[in-house]
Amino acid sequence: SDTIFQNINVLKLSVNDIISSLDYFEIFPNPSSGNVNIKGSSKHTEQYKLRVMNVLGQELFNEQFSVNGEWTRGYDFSALSSGVYWFIMEDQKGLMSRKFILN
Repeated sequence: SDTIFQNINVLKLSVNDIISSLDYFEIFPNPSSGNVNIKGSSKHTEQYKLRVMNVLGQELFNEQFSVNGEWTRGYDFSALSSGVYWFIMEDQKGLMSRKFILN
């Protein structure tokens, strides 16, 4: 038998790595039957675009709003089919995303 050694560099690639002015955002409860809350924080007043995408990359919902500091927003997505979705918060600097499961 032989032994071969090889160095492999692993890079983390994710939309979470793209710089945004958001400090954080989270979705709860997750998983959910439809009614969800989105909570976040930003140190700067910014205009944000919230998009909900399915696993095929189709945009199912979008909304623009301005926030500063801590915030919470509620939504009803019970009309959507059960499955996995992505919530994307985007501003001029970048974006953050979170996976959401609808049962």
